[in-house]
Amino acid sequence: MGSHFTNEDLVRETDFVRDYDTTLAWKEEGGKRVLQATLVPKPKTPVVWSRVVYLLDSSDFLPLRADFYDRDRISRTLVFADPHVVSGRRVPFTLQMVPVDKPGEQTRLEYRKLQFGVPVDPSLFTQRGLRQVGRP
Repeated sequence: MGSHFTNEDLVRETDFVRDYDTTLAWKEEGGKRVLQATLVPKPKTPVVWSRVVYLLDSSDFLPLRADFYDRDRISRTLVFADPHVVSGRRVPFTLQMVPVDKPGEQTRLEYRKLQFGVPVDPSLFTQRGLRQVGRP
């Protein structure tokens, strides 16, 4: 797709509670107190990462960064930035995926508009519905 995001990143079929064992610890990052959540996949979880380490803002637990590990080394980093308040909750509007093994490369995803609780017609997600939407 020409992106450093995987389908799993975008669709998130795994569940953090069901599929990972998590440990929490308070850390200092850039002079700020942050919560570090280390997620280790359970044995039968179909993921490629040996662990994912999230840093969360201590005031509202908004994600700041996620480091994806391949064994004992960081393979890529996801940086969350530009938070906006949408429907009463803070949400990062910029997500930047940076692969460690490809210096200078990144994939940046920016939300321009975001709404929660928008009704969606279930027929949209049928083969026929998707074909109709895809037509010019």
